[in-house]
Amino acid sequence: MSQTEGKVDKILLTIHPVRSFKHGTFRTIIFRDIDPNMLVGDFISQIKNHIRESEEVPFPMRFHPYDCLKISNKKTIGKGDPTFCSLSDDQKLMLNRSQSLGQAGVKNEDEIAFFNLQDYKKFKESPG
Repeated sequence: MSQTEGKVDKILLTIHPVRSFKHGTFRTIIFRDIDPNMLVGDFISQIKNHIRESEEVPFPMRFHPYDCLKISNKKTIGKGDPTFCSLSDDQKLMLNRSQSLGQAGVKNEDEIAFFNLQDYKKFKESPG
């Protein structure tokens, strides 16, 4: 994230809303021109609004109780993990709502899983 004459470079993020870890139900949504200084909590609201209003997102996914973002780049996904989200390094990769995206470690062209935290915890306890 470089700044040129007081302007912040916008970033592009790929978001994977996950409805079911067990069944691998997720979508891919590209968000362009995102300010890395935006708070994670505000970005969560923006994603939820986009999902609810998008006709490209299947109806059952529109009102799923998403509440957590986790960086899920190809390099963070381990063997045996779902293709859309790492099951390790939660402390490091889950985003804190009170931090900016940049402070949370989000970089241009990152892939981020968006899911319900309780669903994620249940899946981690007994994957498959």
